[in-house]
Amino acid sequence: MSAKLIIAAGVLGASGVLLGALGAHALKDVLDADSRKGEAFATAVDYHLIHALAVLTLGFFARQGAGKTSRRSISAAWVMVSGVTIFSGSLYAWSLGGPSWLVHVTPFGGLTLIVGWLLVARVGLGLTRGRE
Repeated sequence: MSAKLIIAAGVLGASGVLLGALGAHALKDVLDADSRKGEAFATAVDYHLIHALAVLTLGFFARQGAGKTSRRSISAAWVMVSGVTIFSGSLYAWSLGGPSWLVHVTPFGGLTLIVGWLLVARVGLGLTRGRE
């Protein structure tokens, strides 16, 4: 299961870099036309890449862990993958001309990312208490 997370992290990382490059070059004129959309796109890229690294770290941690530690790391990582999809995906789509209601979806992605980080804290709490 952790191998799938490492693959997911690779896909997230590559797509984050690709979208960042597209935003800085090929889509520059489109995103510069409305500074709010350009800022939203840049925020989406930032969160996308940060969480790709988090998923990669959790994938390696899950591979080294055992029992509950491994399962909880896997859960946290997949929640983060979902959060990136919802948070960054809705911002990308809105920035590139999608319907305005998409900005109302973004907070759900943010909440999902927060839950993912709280699950990481739960992993750490279990480790401090000597539970795997």
